[in-house]
Amino acid sequence: MPSFNPFASVGNRHCSLFEIRLDNEFIVFRGGEHEASGNYEWPFEINLPGDTPESVEGLYQTGITYLFKATVSRGKLAKNLHAFKRLRIIRTLEPAALELNHAMSVENVWPNKIEYSVVIPQKAVVFGSSVPLEMRFTPLLKGLEMGNISIKMFETQELTVLGQGHPMRTHKHDRDVATWNLEVTREKHWHDIIEETGQEGWVVNQELPLPKRLNRCIQDCTVEGIKIRHKLKLTVALHNPDGHVSELRATLPVTIFISPNMPLDDDGNLVTQLPGMAGGEALDEHRNMAPPGYGQHVLDQLYDDVDTSGIMTPGVHSGLSTPFYGHSRAGSSENLAAIAHAAAITPAALSSRCHHASSPS
Repeated sequence: MPSFNPFASVGNRHCSLFEIRLDNEFIVFRGGEHEASGNYEWPFEINLPGDTPESVEGLYQTGITYLFKATVSRGKLAKNLHAFKRLRIIRTLEPAALELNHAMSVENVWPNKIEYSVVIPQKAVVFGSSVPLEMRFTPLLKGLEMGNISIKMFETQELTVLGQGHPMRTHKHDRDVATWNLEVTREKHWHDIIEETGQEGWVVNQELPLPKRLNRCIQDCTVEGIKIRHKLKLTVALHNPDGHVSELRATLPVTIFISPNMPLDDDGNLVTQLPGMAGGEALDEHRNMAPPGYGQHVLDQLYDDVDTSGIMTPGVHSGLSTPFYGHSRAGSSENLAAIAHAAAITPAALSSRCHHASSPS
């Protein structure tokens, strides 16, 4: 009579592998049963795609933020426990990015008035640091004098509502990030000879400190319909001999990026982590520091101008004759250079040499 037991065939099968694997074969509790530590940890990993949008904070209308949430379920008679932790994703510049190596400049001539040059040595600037500005002015009109220089940084915010991958509505406006007013005088800024041109004129070099809060200045980005850009606008007052005042205007783009070397707190405020150093000095120290690329060794390279003749083990001179300068306990009487190109040393010969080397001279 046939069997209708549904588990009969299952019980006859053999499992090829069924085991428990532990990362550690034992668990250690430190202290007595009343001294052991109310803590349990569950390590975890999350892989983020390389195209994950960066965090954008400080905008009133919109933004991109990330938040971890953990929940402890305590059953029906007790409330669940919740914990939250913010995560900031920073997309910074590569060390070889053009913005880190290229200067931005405006050079022009106002005929019969003035010749000028305005330079930012590096277009990309770390958030919260300062923008170095180098300016020179050569008068072409006798009796022309410089007045004050007004500098403003504007942040252009362009917000686009996307619908099915296509822009539907765009809102764009500028906001004033910071303003600097510089007073130019002959006593302080006049040069009879400007090194770059050999002409006379005014030279003004100024550091422009940036805000240190994301709600006042956001990094440059283009992500998820959010586009942020920055520019400097200069207005220079020129006092003509006849008494009227002319204005010279120039505009320079600036790229602001966030460096992991200068971290931010949860509220988007810059945190200085260098003990014993003032905030401004710390920012100057890390102004141009983007994360180093893999394989870029700087601190372990020798300079080309170093004289290695007095170094005990110079890399370029070290060879078969080291150690040298008479520091060996017993000078070698072997022709080591010839041995290097000869056949392999036999065990008996090697033993003999070791014996002689260990004997007192």
